[in-house]
Amino acid sequence: MRNSKGQYDKGNKENVTHGMTGSSEERIYRSMKQRCYNSTNKRYSDYGGRGITICDRWKDSFTNFYSDMGPRPSKNHSIDRFPDTNGNYEPNNCRWATMKEQALNKRDTVFVNYQGEKIALLELTRKLNLKYCTIRTRLTRGKMSLEDALIPDNLTAKNKGISKPINQYTYPERKFMKTWSSIKDASRELNLDSSGISKCARGKREYVGNYVFQYQS
Repeated sequence: MRNSKGQYDKGNKENVTHGMTGSSEERIYRSMKQRCYNSTNKRYSDYGGRGITICDRWKDSFTNFYSDMGPRPSKNHSIDRFPDTNGNYEPNNCRWATMKEQALNKRDTVFVNYQGEKIALLELTRKLNLKYCTIRTRLTRGKMSLEDALIPDNLTAKNKGISKPINQYTYPERKFMKTWSSIKDASRELNLDSSGISKCARGKREYVGNYVFQYQS
């Protein structure tokens, strides 16, 4: 077995009894210990340097590690701390995961609430076939709501509410007047700027053309 710095301890009988020296699981185990306990390792600052450790059951026993984790499902899997990406390496916080799965479990993973569900933004954009970088930029730099940020690129500011009903109210009384099938229709019939109506409907503007607009819930 290897010591806390990933070096072989010749006096440890486990080296010659587990029979898996050089296996992918043993290499992953060895790398895990290097990240956590070898201060000269290039990835130490992201692991041991942050206080991440290996539980006592695993720290000095590859056999225990393998018993708990089982065989690596494929060459595309590696160890992943889940569900707590900031937690330690221990049986109830580790899994074999693909790179795609691990990409959704990083410290900088952005989560959003979509249709009542907490979901990683990366996973959501994949499901909706949208560009992750574009949507994240809209949310962080553009200060858009998630709803507006998810509008596909082919819908412009003038027609992005094309399929969304919108209610018209008087200002300042806020008495209901009419429901329009879209911002585009309201803009055309009322001779008002569609971007102004859109801002009003999203709460970015109090009124436009002596009217208040709100998306129909």
